[in-house]
This record gives sequence, structure tokens and C-alpha cells, in this order.
Amino acid sequence: MTTKANILVLDDDPHFLENMNDLLGSLGYFCFLLSNSEYLFKRLEAESVDVILMDIHLPNSNGIYLLKQLKAHHVFANIPVIMLTLDPDKNLLKQCFENGAADFVNKPVDEIILQSRLENVLKVKRYQQELQTSQKCLAIILDSMEEAIVSVDHEKNIMFVNQNAERISGYSIQELLGKSFHVLFPEAKDEEILQTVSMHSPHDYELVIKHKNHRKMTTEASIMEFMLEDSMAWAIFFQEKSNQSSIVASTHSLSTKPGWHRYLSEKTQKIKALEGAFESMLQLFSQEGHQLIQELRDVSSALEGVSEDLSEEDQSQELRQKLVEVMVLSIEIWEVATQKTKIELAEESGIWKAALEGDRFRTKTLDRYLNINSLPKRPRWKSVTDTAHFVLTHCPVSLPQKVRLDAALEELKQLLLRIGS
Repeated sequence: MTTKANILVLDDDPHFLENMNDLLGSLGYFCFLLSNSEYLFKRLEAESVDVILMDIHLPNSNGIYLLKQLKAHHVFANIPVIMLTLDPDKNLLKQCFENGAADFVNKPVDEIILQSRLENVLKVKRYQQELQTSQKCLAIILDSMEEAIVSVDHEKNIMFVNQNAERISGYSIQELLGKSFHVLFPEAKDEEILQTVSMHSPHDYELVIKHKNHRKMTTEASIMEFMLEDSMAWAIFFQEKSNQSSIVASTHSLSTKPGWHRYLSEKTQKIKALEGAFESMLQLFSQEGHQLIQELRDVSSALEGVSEDLSEEDQSQELRQKLVEVMVLSIEIWEVATQKTKIELAEESGIWKAALEGDRFRTKTLDRYLNINSLPKRPRWKSVTDTAHFVLTHCPVSLPQKVRLDAALEELKQLLLRIGS
């Protein structure tokens, strides 16, 4: 029987813990037992835990207070907690849910109810992990695009800006989130742009952008409209005009620019194709602010200091194994989700070369990254991470392997960051 998940049970009754160990084991779960709440965080640091089952009434610590501590923790806040109680007091249960409990189970524990609630909690957790994977990958793509991007909600407030928008405007994302889009485009009239954009094709304009230092410049912009939950939202793509001095004293705020749409069509079609992920990403960012974006950018910036060709001195066996793991998972997901071959992955991504040998195309270099024994002595880590990002973004099918790939990719980045530090 394969282990479904790791469950930590915190309760001061040793007989209850023994019974829970037997029960969870019979359901296919691996169980960690803890009788003293003082050691909870140390145990979480030492073990990989998927769900916590915790008694509300603990001798050394109130369960609700401990729940608050967990949900305030920067590492363990996302571990779902199911509260255990002999006392089904409605006010007590209300406090549990208000402080972040995922569910509760009454004592004595019923096997069917426990199994059902564990499965539901784990299903939600997997969905959230998969959603965050899509969100992170799309954020990386948006940051890597040549165009500056600003997304605006139905109240005309800024929800997201990519790195090029920060560079052109001089503002950081922290300074722009939640602010009116007129901070950047003071001369733009709502009724002339955001309220007249077609749902199915971008409109093209010249917009005057106001830099943080109060200088003005004209930008060529393409604006597209989409639905965010039940309201309208807009994505504004723009870049500095190539035929002007960067700063102009004044200009008319808008004029149609037909040629600009053709230049942006490929990028805007990509965003439209990923509209669902784009919307969910914006929902996450509107709730959690700039923290996730900043974390991604900090990692990306730190990785720039790592040589793309890893020297033998820089490599550990763990790093080499992780490079292979990420590549193998990427190929596995690509083939299952798209029903395409690794040859087509090489061609569509442009990361790897596919060469004709005899009557067949082969990917000799890519193939070397699929086995630890054939991995090059100086592997190109960026080709591996780029492949993973491409697969995670272009394989919309929900697969358990996508969560594994995202986790392996994060572990690989952490190993690379040690080299750059």
C-alpha cells in the first residue's frame, strides 16, 4: 500500500495516539505522534507533514492559541489543521474556523468521517499547490516578456506590474499595487481606453506615462479586456517608443496605432490562451500583495550570479540528481498532458536541438540530461529550469506530477542559490 500523506497527530492521551496510529496506518497514511505541544515546531522542522490533527484542549497550551501560532508562521502556515474535540461547542468551533482550521473531527473518532475529511483537506491542498504552480510560472513568463505590463481592476486600480513596467516607470511594485492607474497614465481618459476596449481583440494607443521623477514619455500601448470573477479588468502592454527621445515635454494622450497590434499579437494571444491562469494569478496577488512576486524576483535575481555552465567544483551529487529529476518529470508531464514527444518539446520550446539522423529526429543533448550517468560534466542548469517552466506553463492538464515538478524545481533553485551565495 502506498502512503497517501504524512499526518501529525498532537494529543496528550497516549492511548488515543496509539489508536490513531493504527487507524491512520490502516487507511494508508504515515503517522507522526506527538504528546507535548512544546515540541510541535521542532517536529515540523524535522518532518515533512501534510496535515495536522490537533486536540483543542491541551494541558500546556490552548489548541486555538497554538493554531494561531501555526497560521502566523512563515513556513508552516499552509499546513491544513483538523481540530480534534470531545466538546462540540459551536462557539469553540467558530473560533477554530476563524483562526484558520481546515475542519474538525469529534472524539471518539469515526473512521469513515476521519477518512472523508482527510481526503477533502488533501484534495484542497493539492488544488492550491497546482494553482500556485501555474501562478508562479505565469508570473515568471510575464516578468520575462519584452513589453511592460500593468493590470487594472474594475475600479481602475493597479493589480500587477511586471519588471519592465517597474523599469520604465521608475516605481516599484510595492509603490503601485492598489493605486489608480492614473498614477502612471495621468492624461488617459477612462472612457477613451478602458471602457471602449473590445473583449476579443486588443486596442492600440499612444499613452503618455509619468515617470516617478515626474518626467513624461510617450509609450506605444496595446490594451486588452478580460473578466476577473464577475467584473471587468484590463491588461495594458506598453514599451518606450523607439523613434523618440525618451522624455517629451507633452503630447496628446491617445491615438490609434494599427501597426503596434501586429507586433504584440503573438504575446497577447499567449496571454488570452492562458487567461484562466492569468486571472487566478491576479486574484492571488490582489489578496497577498507583492510578497510572492518579490520572492520570485529575488530568486531570479540571485540566480543571475550563477554561471550557466556549472563547473565540476560547484556541483554536488545532490545537485546533479536534482537536475535529472527535474528533466525526467518535465518529459513525463509533457508526454502525458500533450500526447507529444520530447522531439516536439525541443522544437516548440526552442531550448533543445533536434537533429535528423538517418530517417529519425533525435535529441542527443536533451537525452543526456535524463540519466545521472550520462549527465554532462558541466551541465547547463538554465536549460533545465527553462524546460520545467515551459512544461508547467504549456501543460494545463491537472496532474499530480506537476506538484512534484514544482517542488523539485524549487529544490533545484535552492541548491543553485547556495552556489551563488
